[in-house]
Amino acid sequence: MKQNKIWFLISSIFIIIIIAVPIGWILHQENNPNGDDNEPSFPDESVGLPELTWQVNLENFATGLLAKEERVYTIDISGNIICYDTTDGHVVWEGSVGGYFSEGLVVNQDRVYGGAGVEVVGCLDIRTGSFYWGLAEIPNIKYYKVAPENFTVVDGRLFVKTNAFSVFNATTGKLLWLVEDWGNLPGQSEQLWSFNGWAFENDLLICSSSGSEGIHINRLNPDDGTIMWATEGLFFDSPVVYHEQVIIKNSSKAEILSLDASSGKKLWSYDVGATICSLKEYNGRLLFFVSDNCFYALNLDNGTLAWKSAVDSQEITALVNDDNPLEGLPVLIDQQKQTMVGVVAVTTQDIIDEHHVEDKHYGLLCNLDLNNGNVVWTEHFSGQGDISNEYLVFDYAATRNHIYLTDINELLIFDKQTGLLIETQHFEHKITAPTVENEKAFVAADLWLFAYK
Repeated sequence: MKQNKIWFLISSIFIIIIIAVPIGWILHQENNPNGDDNEPSFPDESVGLPELTWQVNLENFATGLLAKEERVYTIDISGNIICYDTTDGHVVWEGSVGGYFSEGLVVNQDRVYGGAGVEVVGCLDIRTGSFYWGLAEIPNIKYYKVAPENFTVVDGRLFVKTNAFSVFNATTGKLLWLVEDWGNLPGQSEQLWSFNGWAFENDLLICSSSGSEGIHINRLNPDDGTIMWATEGLFFDSPVVYHEQVIIKNSSKAEILSLDASSGKKLWSYDVGATICSLKEYNGRLLFFVSDNCFYALNLDNGTLAWKSAVDSQEITALVNDDNPLEGLPVLIDQQKQTMVGVVAVTTQDIIDEHHVEDKHYGLLCNLDLNNGNVVWTEHFSGQGDISNEYLVFDYAATRNHIYLTDINELLIFDKQTGLLIETQHFEHKITAPTVENEKAFVAADLWLFAYK
């Protein structure tokens, strides 16, 4: 009797298997009508800590860092530039642009450019580090003791902003034209109180000026500085160029303004009535953050709203005022996953006593779906110090799996899939903005250069 029960149990299990397998196969075919036998996808899980692939000791603190084409470059306060191989960190060459209080690096074609106090910008051979030339003869430069605020090389021209705005031949270093501090545009009589410019490909130079005749947005001829068109407006950050449009954050009206690149004619505007930051163009849309706690996406063809997404549940932007400005970093795009990463933060002042004020900042890191603005994740962080201080570093970069954020004296590493903060490293002295090349991240901190993968 007991043996019959065992056989009955075995037969029942066998029958269940015979029935279940075809049913499972049918359900699989219904979910995979094309016969794809790949495993079903699951939500991304944490990827863990990045791997420290190598580190090298630095003789001096790095004031600038750049990675490009299998090379990573550092510059120090004395203008010494060292080129490393990104594979293992061995030194390829050492050179110098001279000067003092040096910082900033640009690589263009076969040249490496380094920003330097007094010398302004120096140019080296990218293969050997040999010195080509420096720019020491700009008017008023003897009164300027630090490296350029920004410089770039576009269409064979070197654009430099110090206390003067100057344009050079990027190959020879020959001065083409300049606007001196409290000076004039070439051929113009208006005295300018402030001036800056941003260069783009195809001879597009967009400038912002304020002077005795008002505030203006200008397009200049990059060869001689003459005005091609001018319109009223004020902006402080780099414009966005999309096809034949120049899009700026018009600070005089708290609006996004689109201008025709050829004529300066207004195409459209979008008024948000609040502080705007983090402008980025991607796939015909303009992405930006506004101090109403939302990210926006505008259709650049006509300036209409594609989507608006609330991201800041803690509402750190409630802290924003004239003394506590909102700071935003450019949006990072993940083309493969069709998502974007954004960072915004605000600094506050805590009064300790009548003689002491302590700066503290509060930040938001978020990940959104590019198609509809849906929030994938958000993560808040905070720290000591004023991130709006131009002498302190607040910047970030991302690989496929990680986000690296330099937060003054801290390096914060986040899991890009979940947004979780997975590592914090504190440094006592100088730390650079992170830079990424071929899925490797590089950071120079204290007297070390680190490579992560």
